[in-house]
Amino acid sequence: WGDAGTAGPGPGRHLPIAALGEPWAFFDASPPSVSRAADAVLAAVDDVDPDQIPDVFGLTVPASLRTMAAGSRARALWYLGDVDASRRAFAAVLQQRDIYPPWHVHALSALALLEAWAGNLRVADEHARRALAVATDARMVHHPATMDARLAAAHVSRERGHLHRADVLLSQAHTIATGTRRPTPLAVNAVERALWHLAADRPDRGLAELDRHRTSGNPPPPQLIEHRRRAVESRLLLGTGDCERARSS
Repeated sequence: WGDAGTAGPGPGRHLPIAALGEPWAFFDASPPSVSRAADAVLAAVDDVDPDQIPDVFGLTVPASLRTMAAGSRARALWYLGDVDASRRAFAAVLQQRDIYPPWHVHALSALALLEAWAGNLRVADEHARRALAVATDARMVHHPATMDARLAAAHVSRERGHLHRADVLLSQAHTIATGTRRPTPLAVNAVERALWHLAADRPDRGLAELDRHRTSGNPPPPQLIEHRRRAVESRLLLGTGDCERARSS
């Protein structure tokens, strides 16, 4: 934690804790709480003397703190269902110069998944490819920041009928999410894997995938993902011919 342990009291001391905690805690915390934390960082960072901010691995300069907070806020907006506001927020993050590569990949990846779920496959594919290219250049191919890009690319591949590529990408994303214990990407992966089974004409296995995730002990996903899961479950039930359960799900 660099000089954080020797920093004196003051408002600047709390900014790195809040900002650095957002990308990590986001996967467990509720979107509203993340949004509030990000807003607090963005409101305070310009009013604090940079010399009062502890140096945490060189990542806590004001510009980096703003990027982390803005990226977390953009994610929270998407999970709260405000797609347009989230898209604008991510675009603003990506317009910044000299973004620290992990934050850059996080923003591109999340935007790719947002666009994939919004049905904008070409745009989603472009963002996912760019995210993975930035990750490759930064030697962070297996970084957690790439999970959303892989999930987005898998979604696009499945929609285009490229089931083998989608299978590979989903497996890669699942390995990273499991290794880093990230419940939200695991929930998205379960939904996308269930859809993959539906595309492969195996709706019963898609239902089993959703059941496995539901009983895995992971915390409930954000509401937007839960709504998507329920919609996918209905499609799978229709695929098995169980219309009555599909209507009630």
